[in-house]
Amino acid sequence: MKFLHNNKETVSAIRSALEKMGKALGRVLFLSPADDRISFKKTLCLSIEKGRVSVALGSRFLSGIKMKGLKEYPFPEADYPSPEFLTSSLSLAGAELRAEGCRLTLSLPKAWAVIKTVEYPSSVLENISNVIAFELDRITPFTPESAYYDFRILKEEEGKVNIAVAAVRADLLEPYLKAIQEKGFKVDQITVNLLGLSTLCRYIQKSDQVLYVGIDENRYEGVFLSPDVDLKVFSGTFPDADEKRKAGLIRQEIELIKSAQGGMDSLEEVIFYLKDKSPSLKKLIHIHIERPFQFLEESEIRIGPMELGGKPIPYAAVGGMLESLWNRSLGLNLLLKGVHKKSKPPWVITAFLILALGVLLGIYWVTPIEIEKKKLQNIEDQVASKKVEIQKIDSLKKEIETVYAEINLIHDFKQSKPLGLNILKELTLLLPRNSWLTRVRISESQINLEGYSPSATVLIPRLEGSKFFKKVEFSAPTFRDPRQNMDRFQIKMEIEGPSDEKK
Repeated sequence: MKFLHNNKETVSAIRSALEKMGKALGRVLFLSPADDRISFKKTLCLSIEKGRVSVALGSRFLSGIKMKGLKEYPFPEADYPSPEFLTSSLSLAGAELRAEGCRLTLSLPKAWAVIKTVEYPSSVLENISNVIAFELDRITPFTPESAYYDFRILKEEEGKVNIAVAAVRADLLEPYLKAIQEKGFKVDQITVNLLGLSTLCRYIQKSDQVLYVGIDENRYEGVFLSPDVDLKVFSGTFPDADEKRKAGLIRQEIELIKSAQGGMDSLEEVIFYLKDKSPSLKKLIHIHIERPFQFLEESEIRIGPMELGGKPIPYAAVGGMLESLWNRSLGLNLLLKGVHKKSKPPWVITAFLILALGVLLGIYWVTPIEIEKKKLQNIEDQVASKKVEIQKIDSLKKEIETVYAEINLIHDFKQSKPLGLNILKELTLLLPRNSWLTRVRISESQINLEGYSPSATVLIPRLEGSKFFKKVEFSAPTFRDPRQNMDRFQIKMEIEGPSDEKK
């Protein structure tokens, strides 16, 4: 029985490995040129926020994302911008950022949207779009006909599947879509600010787990996302302006998420975004929040070559842009209304690759082995023919080494002993003009001089001062020649070869 059990485990492991290999091969064979991992995409994101419209332009190529430009357009009232103001901001952004013709993403306020997570049996995946449409009025306050909505599968395990669902009222959104369409633009994706901000935090932390909390003067909102647990969205209003109570309420919300969700042990940091930039509230957060955290407005953010730290940034627009371009984002698009079309495999590319593979295999089997043997024989013949040339080269190398040895020998000899011409030149420079030589004998290490001089004793110190001579002395007594009225002298000295003699 144990043997059969081990065999079953082995067969199961082999089957699992083959399935993984088959899926990997299928991804390669059926890779579409429009696949997000290799295609080029350029997106302009408009984020609707209280008192302004913020814009971010970005592009993606081969999974590399670049930020192209940022803009903010203040709305004169402390409320959400009107459709007319949104379209005028869109026209300005398109001209100022040169974004005409690129894809358009619209990011909506969290206050307009409902975001929930639901759990179903894995069997619903066969008809998931219809299930979400049928259950939408139970999940959210809206019906499929009165809402724009979308969903994303978070995880699947143990026969259950967790799904994130986001929806917004159609009558609230349609005036904006209509105004955009009348201006000649087309919205390609609709997302929610909060989801975009969570994507931005994941992009900054390079982690799939994130806890983001945004705080303004009157309310807070946040999201916790982890691959081990489901998506948790929370929000609330502050009862009064007491900042100590605000910090305590935020701490209580984080503790509730920790106790309810679990899986926060691997969370690196909580990311706070203080929209009103209150210094006193920031200090209270330092006091009340025990977990490691950072402030979004103090983070150094780099998207492609553009670094966003140290200046006001429309974070919601940047997050919406990443939500559209980054393949690791949730990628919700409320415009789809939950209808996800399955892309058909590009059979043309696959057929071409299979045909090319078949041709290559045919060539491999048809080509005789004898041809390869002949190639090998030709290589051996060429090697044999080159041996004679190699021997000649070795002989030339030996001759070159011999010549270099002779040159070095001559050079060493020249360095060790001064040349005779140099010695004669030195004697010419040292002897007085009224003195002359009758005989000069230069041996290997000694020089003998004979000649006449008005005073022979003057010659010894002159010769001793030379760099060529040493041990200068008279080799015979000097005597006065009455006919010449000069001293006749005989001098001997040793040769000293200077090491710094210039050739």
